[in-house]
Amino acid sequence: MRNTLIIDGDCGICTHFGNFLKTYDINDNYDLVTFNQLADIQEIDSNRISYENMNFVSNKGIYYMQFRAVMEAMKLTSGIFKLIGLLGSNKIVSFIFTPIYILIRNNRSNISKLLGYKACEVRYNVKK
Repeated sequence: MRNTLIIDGDCGICTHFGNFLKTYDINDNYDLVTFNQLADIQEIDSNRISYENMNFVSNKGIYYMQFRAVMEAMKLTSGIFKLIGLLGSNKIVSFIFTPIYILIRNNRSNISKLLGYKACEVRYNVKK
């Protein structure tokens, strides 16, 4: 199994950030896939995926979501983003910054519009 970052595919912020981050994955350490592509990846258990969040599945079969998922993917990139990923994937740091991730996630449609990206059309039943 390969390391895999799973994004919405409809949300402008998620798609833009996922593609931006992938440009710094110079050693092709992980795959970037959308929720719609999950059916084609038999190694990933779709029942363990949080469909309202970014997800990262490590090549060891460990599932991460929200801020921690982003940081796990960043650890596999290069330059400053690798350093940010190494620091951000710490459990304490991740715990502190996850509420900011959730705030962005819950307002992603409006934020996408403000940044000129496609507004997320998907509505999830997000628990607040």
